[in-house]
Amino acid sequence: MERRAFLLVSLGSLCTVPRLVAQGQGLAPAAVPWLHPQSGPFLICVGSFRGEQSRELAQQLALYVQQHYRLRVYLFSRSEEERRQQQEELKRLRELYGPNQRFRRVRIEDEYAVLVGDFRTWEEARRELDRIKQLPPPKEIPLPVMFIVRQGGKPGDAGAKPTGEYATYNPFRYAFVVPNPLAPKPAEKVQNKNWDPAWAELNRNNPYSLLRCPRRLTLLVKSFQAPMLVTGIRGAPPVLNTNPAPRPAALDAQVEKEMRRLEQILGWKPDAAALQAHNLCEVLRHPSLNYEAYVLHTKEASLVTVGSFDRTDDPSVEQLRQLLAGKTIGVVQLSPNPALLPIPRPE
Repeated sequence: MERRAFLLVSLGSLCTVPRLVAQGQGLAPAAVPWLHPQSGPFLICVGSFRGEQSRELAQQLALYVQQHYRLRVYLFSRSEEERRQQQEELKRLRELYGPNQRFRRVRIEDEYAVLVGDFRTWEEARRELDRIKQLPPPKEIPLPVMFIVRQGGKPGDAGAKPTGEYATYNPFRYAFVVPNPLAPKPAEKVQNKNWDPAWAELNRNNPYSLLRCPRRLTLLVKSFQAPMLVTGIRGAPPVLNTNPAPRPAALDAQVEKEMRRLEQILGWKPDAAALQAHNLCEVLRHPSLNYEAYVLHTKEASLVTVGSFDRTDDPSVEQLRQLLAGKTIGVVQLSPNPALLPIPRPE
């Protein structure tokens, strides 16, 4: 069976990013406001961009949606928050191991998202999402191009050359609903126990289920929440569509074939985030890397973790964190600050 692995360029851990001071960033004209806590409890992400041109592309898409469809649009950046978190982690490590110690610093790319709001309920946002998904691709905006790499030859044939093809990308088709990441969390949500009964069903047939981890703690190395852009894990990163894509080809059927394969395994219809988490876990568990990797599928995201520990002060925790922080697997970059995550258990 032909084997393919995928990369998603995504909004990242959108639900866990604290409030950003958007007014002082000075990154876009006032015509497109920055997301704020009062932008409604739910929004629709209609596009996200990463890299040197991400700010400009997000701004262009936001203006296009605002002008052509009269929707309330916001810009959101998570790059500055990730840099702040990295600085805090470096400070913590220096306080723990001494000010003269040197620790790995990961370069964090600029990343911006375009969000449509304001929706009072998840159901209201879902109704609008169905309409947005039918919109044609935005014109006169240099959007990314999808590129998929397919491994040639038979499985295990190391000499086979991979092949690939391009496909045009419509961000509206891959839009999705998200909670407002800047909205204050209700006290009951913050203090909620580390368990959701739905997780048991979602992970019942998951071959790499985190719920089967034998110990108390694990390291969260990647969170997939935004099924936005697909490319081969061993292929080149996405490129900007400044020129017409060579031989545009429909990609949806190929991606859906991978979705159906995973659906047969899990017993429920996955999204691209679940597919990417599953594939990344397989790569981490491969004998060439041989990590103790797990996946936890939730209603909001699919999490990939590595390792199992009983104590927070276990020396192997910091060793594994330093080894994996910002590590690139294929073209998938792991979290620059892997955090300890308690293994979810029902009471």
